[in-house]
Amino acid sequence: GVTGTNGKTTTTELTAHLLRASGIAARACGNQGDPVAALVDAVDPAEWLVVECSSFQLEDAHTLHVAGAALLNLAPDHLDRHASFDDYRSAKLRLFRNQSAANLAILPAGMEPGGAAPARRVELGAATSDAVAWGEGGVHVAGLGRVAGWDELQLRGAHNRHNALVAAALAAHAGAGAAGIAEGLASFAPVAHRLEPVGSLAGALYVNDSKATNPDAAIAALGAYDRGVHLIAGGRGKDTLFDELAAVARRACVRAYVVGETAPELAEAFERAGVPCERPGTVAAAVAAAAGRAQAGEVVLLAPACASLDQFADYAERGDAFRAAAHAAGAR
Repeated sequence: GVTGTNGKTTTTELTAHLLRASGIAARACGNQGDPVAALVDAVDPAEWLVVECSSFQLEDAHTLHVAGAALLNLAPDHLDRHASFDDYRSAKLRLFRNQSAANLAILPAGMEPGGAAPARRVELGAATSDAVAWGEGGVHVAGLGRVAGWDELQLRGAHNRHNALVAAALAAHAGAGAAGIAEGLASFAPVAHRLEPVGSLAGALYVNDSKATNPDAAIAALGAYDRGVHLIAGGRGKDTLFDELAAVARRACVRAYVVGETAPELAEAFERAGVPCERPGTVAAAVAAAAGRAQAGEVVLLAPACASLDQFADYAERGDAFRAAAHAAGAR
């Protein structure tokens, strides 16, 4: 089971991919892909299910027992649904409630699972005493050693290095070996709508991160492309603030293009931070405006920091609209 504010889909898909690369039957499901309930009596009992778990699902999960569980990160999100950040946090931690001592529980530093499994950590640097995976010069997994160098991965950004470490630890717990994990890490491409390159035009790269539906996710995207960014942001807000995103954008962005219901609020935050900002209103208009300005070596990045439900059915439809607009502008 994989939960967290950001990175769930990538980590879920990557964990299943690493297992399959090791010759172990596995499928990603849950909050993306097949619902778990649809798989009852429909899969081989020997097949591993790697389940993406949202806070909405976990708040009503009473008997779920997963052999391995990971809380990737925790930041304010969905506060338009949950009564408070504490309630949101409590929903996430339900993933660990029914675990046994033999199970794997991965959490951020300072957090405890609340079940019988001891807390384990992943570290982007050197190993700590409770580290189950660490990233000192590459991907290391407890019991397997160094399995891959960072330059062997297709995923970009520090957040994706963290996701890769968690996926490797979960896969190893389910029986994956070093060779399979290494092969899987090298062959795994970014999932759709998660830092997905969709084409280039005049030397500028167009990247779809429509699944960045909160400010922390958009900040992570700017960490992967931290200079020369034309940022397209906006949509329906979740009662979160944009000041930190604007501060990061001041360093990373050439210009911001705001869309949707939160356009006025985002524009004010960007302008206070000194980020040049336009208000094209829609994703298609924003792509057209950015295409008229982006230079070789720069990035046109859709990282909305908001939900999509003001103008689209979901984040996937929004990402598809960005991809279509990029192709219409000539990106290939």
